[in-house]
Amino acid sequence: FELNEAQHHDHLVCLTCGRVEEFFDPEIEQRQRAVAQTHGFELQDHALSLYAVCTKPACPHRGK
Repeated sequence: FELNEAQHHDHLVCLTCGRVEEFFDPEIEQRQRAVAQTHGFELQDHALSLYAVCTKPACPHRGK
């Protein structure tokens, strides 16, 4: 978690090397608001971290 007062962004986190990539996707943002609304909520804020395995050839832990 981080306190960031700049533009909202989400995170991709590599489970092997720990690299964190920040990203912003308007479709994900819209879908999260729609899900909240469907369940009777008005989204105020959120934090999204996607945990994955790095596919970059330079990853020192790739293939281990």
